[in-house]
Amino acid sequence: PADFIYSGTAVASAPLEDSTPMYSGPMNVIMMGNARVYAKNMPAKDNLGYWRMVALNGGLLEMDSRATTVRSPVYYSFNGGTLRSGSSGATVFGSGTRDSVGSVRVYEKGGTVQHFARSTSDGGSYCYPPDIREPDGNVVKSVEITSELAERVWQVPPSVEIVDSTGAGSNALAIVDYDFDSGKVTNITVVSGGENYTDGAVTANLRYKAGESLLETPLQCSVGPCQGGDFTFCATNQGAFRFQYTTNTYHGATIVNTDMAGEADHKLTGSAYKRTMYVYGTTQPRFLNSTSIVVRSGCLWLQSDEGLPRTIFPNCARLELYGGHLADKLFDFADVVVGGETWLQAHGASPSYSAAIRIPADGTLMVDYGAVVTNGVIVTPKLKTGTVTFVSGAKIAVKNWEALPRGKRTLVLDLSETSFSTQGNATFAESDEGILSWGTGSDAEEKRLYARRHSDGMMLLFR
Repeated sequence: PADFIYSGTAVASAPLEDSTPMYSGPMNVIMMGNARVYAKNMPAKDNLGYWRMVALNGGLLEMDSRATTVRSPVYYSFNGGTLRSGSSGATVFGSGTRDSVGSVRVYEKGGTVQHFARSTSDGGSYCYPPDIREPDGNVVKSVEITSELAERVWQVPPSVEIVDSTGAGSNALAIVDYDFDSGKVTNITVVSGGENYTDGAVTANLRYKAGESLLETPLQCSVGPCQGGDFTFCATNQGAFRFQYTTNTYHGATIVNTDMAGEADHKLTGSAYKRTMYVYGTTQPRFLNSTSIVVRSGCLWLQSDEGLPRTIFPNCARLELYGGHLADKLFDFADVVVGGETWLQAHGASPSYSAAIRIPADGTLMVDYGAVVTNGVIVTPKLKTGTVTFVSGAKIAVKNWEALPRGKRTLVLDLSETSFSTQGNATFAESDEGILSWGTGSDAEEKRLYARRHSDGMMLLFR
């Protein structure tokens, strides 16, 4: 058995599969910091060695594919890292329906999966992610440092063994911070919190691999609940994720982003696949606890028989648009943020697949002015194609007020290329910095919202 730990800014350019010595037991691959590792195929050398856990606490782990013979299901622990497929013909989570990958758990800092296409044609093979869940029950938060441990000198770094005396907890993993000059352990870092641990019953001890415990008094572990953070789905090279059978339970945002470099995607046509994240043909909730949907680039395509995204995202009330595309459904969320240029139509799709946004009577459209900057120029928030409707009572507010040029007539939100309407008399919307006046329902043909800052701190709209 072995732990392979990559931290800091380390880069492993030779394939891990080729550079790893023979091993006979389970291996834990731990990513931290800004490390980058190319793992080639998930190994199963001579049917002896296999991977037990992949702990993604940072950095990027790239794999061509899973090995065809995997001795044991793998426990994926996401807490800030990225897992990426390494070639256009591979996916880390299998193809067709779904591979049996074991467990995927997402912790507080969330995670990212980046997928390359298996097929460029519509209806071809997708990446079928497994259930992406936050951990059940309590997780291990930290391991204490006792005076016995602080004074002990070790010949080589020991490993950490975490035990729940009730037998309920599993998959917690910790590593030592070791000072090679003094030979002392300076800290213990939990790299996977595991799940189902019992409060007051969890201890840790140090040992050399396959050896006896080396401390007279076990170390106490603190445990507590954990909610999974944001999870990003990045499909590149015309790749796409397809969610058809999954149940995802993390509480953070669901982020759609084809561009890991952070550049917004504003083109209707191009190389990006038109269904970056495709939730297919279901009236069942697939993202039970996700608090918001964030589209930065690529396309979010929801196909629900009932038509509303909240059928699939039952506890989600917030939609944030900083670029990319929506497709095929009515997006009826009480809290909508527009911070970039967003198409209400999928890449390469016919107009019949255009989306609609409706701001309900108790809802707010937040114009996040200055949120997206390209080559030093602020991208004016804009919704293109599709339909935008404001129901009577809906509010409009402006974020990043400070970014607006003083004393100038400034385009705040561009709706010139949408089918735009209001339902009933519109109202005033208050923000911390000023008051926005929308007008009345008779202004159904109005397309653009302008603003001018005044010395008294007010913002006036011009039609």
